[in-house]
Amino acid sequence: GLELPPGDPGHEGGSVDGPPGAVSLARPMEIGVELEWGADAWSEVRTRAQRAGRAYIWLNLVEQRLRAVVAAVLRPI
Repeated sequence: GLELPPGDPGHEGGSVDGPPGAVSLARPMEIGVELEWGADAWSEVRTRAQRAGRAYIWLNLVEQRLRAVVAAVLRPI
């Protein structure tokens, strides 16, 4: 069968954590600091999301128009 390679290159020899090929879970990290955004950061997120939404709608309209033009050009006479 297939086994995953060891994840920690500094950890050699007999493992007391588990059998060979076992996957060890990552140690928990301290989170929260990166998630504490200020009002300016959230405002920028909202602005970018609104711009992306408008761009997406505009691209859809352009695509529909191009499809209509191509269909009209390729329509058999």
